[in-house]
Amino acid sequence: MTLLTRLRRASSLARRASRFTVLARRLEGQMAEIDGASAAGGGRERRERAMAEAALTLAEIGASRPPRVRRGS
Repeated sequence: MTLLTRLRRASSLARRASRFTVLARRLEGQMAEIDGASAAGGGRERRERAMAEAALTLAEIGASRPPRVRRGS
């Protein structure tokens, strides 16, 4: 494996880790908004919107995972 290949892989890993961190923080904020809307009462529409956004964030986290490599047959 050449140095350039290792650097590209390391860069890709760092980029994915950074993206995961951003998405995890976004999800934490969305979950806090869901909890806040529930506690405030009457914020059903706001809560549903936050839940939809959280679902999209979870889908993005799932899509950003690298593909699994199957080993053996």
